[in-house]
Amino acid sequence: GDPATALSLLDVPPKRPLRIGVLGVTGAGKSTFVTAILGRAVLSRSNEICTGAITEIEHIGDTAKKEHFVITFLNEEEKNYFIEADAKKLKDLQARYAQECSGSSMDGDCEMLKDSLDRQQLATQAMAKAVSEWQPNPVVVQSLDTDHYVSAVGGNRLPELVRKVTMRLDEEILRYATLVDTPGLRDPDPKR
Repeated sequence: GDPATALSLLDVPPKRPLRIGVLGVTGAGKSTFVTAILGRAVLSRSNEICTGAITEIEHIGDTAKKEHFVITFLNEEEKNYFIEADAKKLKDLQARYAQECSGSSMDGDCEMLKDSLDRQQLATQAMAKAVSEWQPNPVVVQSLDTDHYVSAVGGNRLPELVRKVTMRLDEEILRYATLVDTPGLRDPDPKR
């Protein structure tokens, strides 16, 4: 039957709905599963890694007029940790490349090191762009397009600075249960 009807039979107090976390390996279909429960597409779905930040989906409440989401970023200290870690990794790769590949000929090891250095330079640039969008306080967005904040597809690094996204939807089932979509287990990026 209807999931909202089934949950209403559990006698869950309306002020404190159940929290249901959806866990699984990367690419297992966690976001697709949440979408199926809701009966509409509000989350990114892809065979690639697309959930880079925890996404809570809760009921809009009785006072809000329009569905929306709230982004809660990492605190300043945590944000600075990522910036410093990126800078250190880039500096270490630059030093290693200068030390090991200073000659004019490029062997296979130097080519791989140069490729790693180039990728890290792009990643560091992407982090700088993400940092420019970081906010110290939660931000309310009057839409349901969360991709920019949670999707790591295409080298987007902003999700690394997002603690969580809270979607507030007008769905009856959410009066009884808050759904939590998570980044995949065994994600190759340990920061997610």
